Amino acid sequence: MLSSLIYFTYYFTSYNLIVYLEYAFIFLAGAACFIILLRILNHVKKHKRYRIPLLLTSGFILISGVIAIIYFRNLTTLLDTMRINFVNESQYVLTDIKISGCQKKQVENIAPKASQTVWIRMALLRMK
Repeated sequence: MLSSLIYFTYYFTSYNLIVYLEYAFIFLAGAACFIILLRILNHVKKHKRYRIPLLLTSGFILISGVIAIIYFRNLTTLLDTMRINFVNESQYVLTDIKISGCQKKQVENIAPKASQTVWIRMALLRMK
């Protein structure tokens, strides 16, 4: 839940400090879940009591780990994306706005006193 809140806060604000907070949270939560999972599996191995509920708990921990990895991947993808907000403060409609550079995009038109947000992925540099 906290990871979702941090992720969507970055998504809407693009404040880079939040990325480091998310990285730290995913690392610490992942490490804690891994340790808890090992302790649960050790307990299941030694004791026969409560085996089914503990295995179900282990399954939920593994599912949450997969979700954390998905958040981590999406967050690193967002780091490579630029959000541009076009604002038309004039009295006329802006038409045929072409964006070039890392990714080519086009905005058909922006009405007077309106805005439009465009997401652009930056190209990754490749070492040759």
